[in-house]
Amino acid sequence: MFRGNQSPLTDIAAKSNSYGPSEVGQNGPVVLVTAGLPRLGWPATLRVNGGPFFVPPLLFFGAKSTAVPFDGGTFLVQSSAFILMPFVDVYGKTEVTVEVPPIALFAGGHVFFQVMFPGSTSGAGSLLSNGVEWTIGG
Repeated sequence: MFRGNQSPLTDIAAKSNSYGPSEVGQNGPVVLVTAGLPRLGWPATLRVNGGPFFVPPLLFFGAKSTAVPFDGGTFLVQSSAFILMPFVDVYGKTEVTVEVPPIALFAGGHVFFQVMFPGSTSGAGSLLSNGVEWTIGG
């Protein structure tokens, strides 16, 4: 295992970029943001703003982006994996913290995220957030 900056893989800068549109729900646009940068061995938080109250969103993630129309919005992540996030609070927010593994081979890798509130729980059709692309830094 590499330590510090012994490997050129660990000299890559961590980045978080937003892309694509956000749909507008009852509490404004559903926006996915990152708090903290995704660096090897460090936590980074994905936060949702503008979600419907007391609804748990699905957080999709994958290694590629896409643009597939769906229920008036656009799926922005090519994914077959998702997690159920905590329920949205009275301020329209929820978040999940991800611990980036300290594996040097992950440096420079890309991970794409998007949140969906399914129509059956949000009450107004499905709501899709913008996408967030992480570049894992060393």
